[in-house]
Amino acid sequence: MDTTKHQNNINPRTLEKQENSNSDADELIKRVEELDEELQKKLAREITILFSDIKGSTAFFKTHGDIAGRLMMQRHYDMFSPIIKQQEGSIVKTIGDSIMASFNDPYKAAKAAIEMQRKLSEYNANLPKEDLIRIRIGINFGKGIIEDNDIYGNVVNEASKLASIGESEQILVSESIYEKLQSIEDIIFFPLKTDQSFDSNLELRIYAIRWQEADQIREKEMTTMSLALINHTSSINEDEDSEEEESKSLNYFFPIEHIIREKAFRITVNPEWRLQAIFEEAETAVEIALEILKIFQKSNQVFHIGIHSGPVLVEEIETHGGEEADEAREKAGTNEIYITQPTYESIKDNPLLESLPLVTCLKNGISLHKILWEPIEKRRVEEPHLTDQKVPYPECFYCSSRNHHSSSCPSKSIPFHTRGLNEIGYLSPTEIKSLFAKHFPKILKSYKPDQDEIPIPLISDQKSGSFSLPFEAFYEVNEFFQLRFLREVWISETTDWNNFALSTSSRRGGGFLWLGEDSLRVSRYKEASTMFYKALEHNPEDYKPYIALGFLAVETDDLIKATYQFRKALPYTSNPLQKSYVLLLISRIYELRDNLEDAIDKVREALVIAPRFLEAKYRHALLLAKKGDKNEAISILRNLIATEPNFYIKVLIDPGLNPIRREIDLLTKELFEQLKAQVSNNIKIIRRNLIDHGEWFSKEDPAYKTAEKIFNQTLKLFEGDSYFGFLDIISYGYNIKDELRSVLRNRRRSIKKSINSFYDIWEEYDRYLKQYHYKDLISYRDTFLADHYRTTLDRAKAASSIESAESLKEAQNLIKDLSSLSRKIANNQKKLNFLKMIYFSSECFFKFLLRFLLWTLSVSLVSCFVLIGYQAYSQSLYDFSTDTIMDYLKFSSFFGTLFGAGASVHWIYKNFDHLYSRLK
Repeated sequence: MDTTKHQNNINPRTLEKQENSNSDADELIKRVEELDEELQKKLAREITILFSDIKGSTAFFKTHGDIAGRLMMQRHYDMFSPIIKQQEGSIVKTIGDSIMASFNDPYKAAKAAIEMQRKLSEYNANLPKEDLIRIRIGINFGKGIIEDNDIYGNVVNEASKLASIGESEQILVSESIYEKLQSIEDIIFFPLKTDQSFDSNLELRIYAIRWQEADQIREKEMTTMSLALINHTSSINEDEDSEEEESKSLNYFFPIEHIIREKAFRITVNPEWRLQAIFEEAETAVEIALEILKIFQKSNQVFHIGIHSGPVLVEEIETHGGEEADEAREKAGTNEIYITQPTYESIKDNPLLESLPLVTCLKNGISLHKILWEPIEKRRVEEPHLTDQKVPYPECFYCSSRNHHSSSCPSKSIPFHTRGLNEIGYLSPTEIKSLFAKHFPKILKSYKPDQDEIPIPLISDQKSGSFSLPFEAFYEVNEFFQLRFLREVWISETTDWNNFALSTSSRRGGGFLWLGEDSLRVSRYKEASTMFYKALEHNPEDYKPYIALGFLAVETDDLIKATYQFRKALPYTSNPLQKSYVLLLISRIYELRDNLEDAIDKVREALVIAPRFLEAKYRHALLLAKKGDKNEAISILRNLIATEPNFYIKVLIDPGLNPIRREIDLLTKELFEQLKAQVSNNIKIIRRNLIDHGEWFSKEDPAYKTAEKIFNQTLKLFEGDSYFGFLDIISYGYNIKDELRSVLRNRRRSIKKSINSFYDIWEEYDRYLKQYHYKDLISYRDTFLADHYRTTLDRAKAASSIESAESLKEAQNLIKDLSSLSRKIANNQKKLNFLKMIYFSSECFFKFLLRFLLWTLSVSLVSCFVLIGYQAYSQSLYDFSTDTIMDYLKFSSFFGTLFGAGASVHWIYKNFDHLYSRLK
C-alpha cells in the first residue's frame, strides 16, 4: 500500500522528465547503431586474422636477459615474415612478442601457420632446451574494420584469444575457419576439449590443426607433473551436476594458473580435481611444484604431487605417456611431492633441491624419492654479511646501523649527495666484500663533532681501495632519511619525484630554519630547538619547521614526539613530493617502534600519492622483509633492480635487509651470474658481427672503426667483473649495434640504387618481349630468363629491406647474380633482334616473290590468251603455226615478267613502312 501511495504522489513533471530522458537515450542508442551500421558498410570486410605468440617469453627474458630476449623476438619475426608474405599475407603489426597478420584467403592463413610451426621445429632441432622458442598460433575468420593500416573488431579479439589460450606448438582456429576449410584434404582438424584446460568457460568452439607430418611425431624426453586435491578426489558426488563440479575444480586451480601457464609445455585439467602438466626440464617441474606447495599452504588446500621424467608422445591436442607421475602422486601423502628415479637423476646436482629415497617403488620397479622442502633456509650456504654486526645500540634512524646512536651517525658529517654507490658498482663482488671487511669498523664509528665549530668534510679521495668509497656508498643507502636529503627537499622546486635531482655540491638557504639545521647537525639541541620554534612563529603554516622538530625528537630518543611533529607537518605540504616524503618519515618512525603494519600502510599511502616513487617501493620491500614476507620482498627488489641498477648495490650493503640476508645473497648472486652470462653472450655476438662486417664490408668505414674501438673498451669492462661494468657493456653493445647499423644503412642505400637500376632493365626487357612481333621466335628460355630475373630481383629487394649483415650479404650476392643475368638479357636481346631481322628479310623476300610470280603468271596468261584470241578472230585457226604460238608465249612471258616485277616493287614501296614497323 505504501508503494502505491508513493507512486501516486510522483510529480508529473518528474514523469515527463523521465520520459524525455528515456526518449533521448533511445534516440542516442539508435543513432549509435546507425553510425555503427554505416561504419560496417564502409570499412568492414571479411578477412582472416592470424596471431602468433611466443610461449614462455617472460621466463626467457628473465633467464637470458633483455638483449637476448630482444634478439630472440627479432629471430621470431625474421623467420616468419617471409612465410606470411609467401602465403600472400601481410603483417599488420607486432604487439610485444606477438605477430598479427591478415590474409584474404583462410586457406593461405592455415598454410602459413603450418609452415611457421614446421620452420620453427627445424630451427629448434639443434638448440639446447633453454634456448628453444615455442609459439602458439590463433586464426579467426570474420568481418573486420580496416582503417589506417590497422584492423579492428571482434575477428581480431577472438584470434588473439585463441593464441593466448593455446599451448606450445599448437595452431588453434575458430569454428568459422573450420567451416571454410573442413572439406580441404590437406588440412586436418581436431576439436579441442576445452573442459580439460583452464579456459573451459569459453563459449567458442575451437579446433586444432595438425602441422606435423606422421613420420615427425616422435616421443620426446619430458617431465610430467601430476597434481590432485586430496580433500576433493574422494568426495565427488556422482549425482552432482558435472559442469558445476568442473567449475569448482578450476576455481581451486586458479591461484596456480599463472605460474604453470608460463613454464609448462602442455596442461590438462580434469574435472576430478586433477591437473597434469608437461615440462621440458625436470628442475622446472620440481620448482613449480614447490611454488604450488607454498601457495596452497596459505589457503590450507590439501594436495599431493607426483613427478616423472620419461618419453612422452606429443600431438596437437593430446599427450601420451607420463602415467608413472599419476602412480607416484597416488603413493604420495598429504602435501607431499614424490619424484621418480629418472627425475631425481636430473635434479640431484641442484643444492637447493633435496630429496629422501623411499622404500616403496612403482609397479614397473622405478624407485621413488620424496622432496624435502620445509627447512629450506637450513640448506642454503650462508655467506658472510657485509653489514651484519652484533652491537647494543637501537637501529639508527639515519642509516639503519646498530653500531652507533642516531645522534652520532656519521651521515651527519656529509654535506651533500655523493656518488659512492655508482663508483662502488664498478668493483667486482670480491673487491666490494674485501673493501667493507677492511673499513667497516671505521665506517660505523660514532660521529663526535667539535661543539665549537661545524665541520664540512669534503671527500675527494675516490680510489678503489680508499676509505672514502665504502664510507660514501654505505651512507647513500639510506640517504633518504638523512639531514643532507632533508635540505634537498626544502630547496627543491619540483612537485614530483620524476624531476627531483640531488645536488653534488652544498646548497643552503638562510633564516632561522637553516641555522637550526646547522645546530642539529652538530648536536646543539637547545640552539636547534630555539631556531626551529622561531621559524615556526615566523610561518606557522610551513611544513619545514615541523619536520625539523621531528628530526630533533628522533635524536633525543622521543619517537612519539617525532611522530607527532611529522603528522603536524603533513597538512601543510603542498605537492605529492612533500606529502610522500613526510609519509615515509612517519613510516620510518613506526618501523623503529616495531609497528610494521602501520609502517607498511604509510608507505602504501605514499605510493598512492606518488606511484613512481622508487624509494617508497624499496622501503615497502624492506618492511615486508622485516615482517617475514620474504617472497614478496624479493619480488619487489628484483623489479627495482631491473628498473634502477643502483638498488643492486643498495641491497648488498643495507643493514635493514639483514632479516633476509640469505635470500638477498642468492638474489644478487643470481642476478650477477645472469647478467654476466648475458654480457658474455653479447660479447660473442658483437665479436661475430664485427668479424662478419669486416669480411663483408670495408674495415676502413668510419662507423666500423668506431664500433671496433667501443668493442675494445667493452672487453676491458668485462675483465673488471663488476655489475655496473656489465650494464655498461650492454649499453656499449647498443652503441656498437648503432654504428654497425650505420654501415648497413650506407650499404643498403647503395644496394637499393643498384636494385632500382636492375628494375629498369627488367621492365625494359619485359616490355621488349611483350612488344616482340614474332612471338614464335620467343623460346621458353627467353621467358624463363625474364621470370628468373624478376624472382632474383624480388629476393634482393626483400633481403635489402632487413637490417642485418647476413641479409645484406645475401642481397649483394643476388646483385652479382643480377649483373650476370643482365648480361644474358643484353645478349638475348641481340639474338632476338638478329632473328627478327632475318625473319623480316625472309618475309619481305617471300612476299615479293609470291606477288611477282602471281602477277607474272596472271599477266602472261591473260596476254597470251588475248593475242591468240585476236589472231583466231582475225584469221583462221588453221593458219596458226607452232612458231607463232611460241612467239606469243615468249612475248606474254616477257610482258608478264615486266609487269609482275613492276607491280611487286610498287607493292613493296607502298607497304614498306607497315612492314618495317614490326622491327621496332
